[in-house]
Parts: sequence; C-alpha cells; structure tokens
Amino acid sequence: AYSSIAHLGFMVLGLFALDSRDLGAVGSTIYMVNHGIGTGALFLCAGMLYERTRTYEMAAVSGVARAMPVWAFFTVFFAFGSIGLPGLNGFVGEFLTLLGTFTSPDGVLGVPYAVFAGVGIILGAVYMLVMIGKVVLGPVKLPQQPTLPGETPARLADLSTREIAALAPLAVLVLLLGMYPAPVLRSLEAPVARLTAEARQVASPRVAGTHSISAEPGVKLALPTIHRQDAE
Repeated sequence: AYSSIAHLGFMVLGLFALDSRDLGAVGSTIYMVNHGIGTGALFLCAGMLYERTRTYEMAAVSGVARAMPVWAFFTVFFAFGSIGLPGLNGFVGEFLTLLGTFTSPDGVLGVPYAVFAGVGIILGAVYMLVMIGKVVLGPVKLPQQPTLPGETPARLADLSTREIAALAPLAVLVLLLGMYPAPVLRSLEAPVARLTAEARQVASPRVAGTHSISAEPGVKLALPTIHRQDAE
C-alpha cells in the first residue's frame, strides 16, 4: 500500500513535468501500465498465500521461501519490478519520469522536484524490501494448517500448475517491458503529445497570448489562446 502511494505520486509528477520532449508524460503513462501489472501480480501472490495461511499479517508469517520456493520466486521477482530494478518494467517509467522532471522548464518543476522524487523511490523500495525480508526470508514461522483431530499439520503446499499459469504471463510482461519497451513507448508518443500541448500552453504564458472573456458583469477571465496548428 505504501509503495503504491509512492508510485501514484510519481505518475502525477511526470504528468506535470511538461518538458519539451514529453519524457515525463510518456514515463508517467507507461508507469501506470507497469504499476497495474506489478501490483496486480503482487495481489495475486498475496491472495495465494492467504489461501494457505488465512492471514495477511506479516508478523504471523516468515520464512515462506523454504516451504514455498516457487511462490517466493514470483513474489520477489514482481517486488523487484515494482521497485524499479534495471532490466524490469518499473525502471523504464521511473527513469523517464525523473529525466522529464530534471529537464522541466523553469517555473514548472525542475531539479528540486526530481531530487525529492528520488527520495520517494528509495522509500518505495524500502517498503517492498522490508516485506520481502519479513515474509519471504527470515526464520520459518508458518501458521499451522487446519487438520482433523489426530492428524499432523501438513506443510504449506507450493503453487499449483494453475497458479503458475496465472502468474507466468505477468512475469513475461514485466521482463519484456523492462528489456524492450520501445514499441510501447512509440505508441504513446503521439497521444501524449496531443494531451500535453494544451497543458503546456496553460503552464507557460510565453507560449501563447491571452484573451479575455466575460464571466459575469465586471469580471474578466484570462484564458490561453490555443492556435489551430497547436491543437491539431
């Protein structure tokens, strides 16, 4: 939950960068896509663990990697993608958003915002790594499975074939978007450019002149003039 808040703040940052090459907005958009893939996969992993332990409390479960190594692999893989490990999907959006923020024109964002966002990246990674350290690694502490009277509690069962089949396509997307995001980035350039054209004029009065319209008697509103060629 805390890492998701950090990610959503990053998305907003990229949308407001308004840099000349729209790197921030493109990075923010692909960040939304990657966040949906990674967080959705982590929710699936959490649900699969809950089906076996009947708890979401980190204090009640640790050392799951020894009992469920396949589950641990997918969970750590998706967590690394979420925190932006280079080569996985989260890194692409973070890098472009930071680059767009650094190159944002004066008076919009700029270096101070980029530095502050870098702190958010660190905190988002800390949240995930703490979860991995407490749940996946560490001393084994697993709730006992419900049993009939006289039966010995069974070990936690690792992921079934059906569960692996549900997680594997998401893992492929995480790796593919991290290693070769060019097709997705190219598909975002044109629509993002259209969306940011008007926003850039609102943010920078130097781009276009202003004209006034009457809202109420005696009240004038200054609105940006959007030229036909810019709108197109």
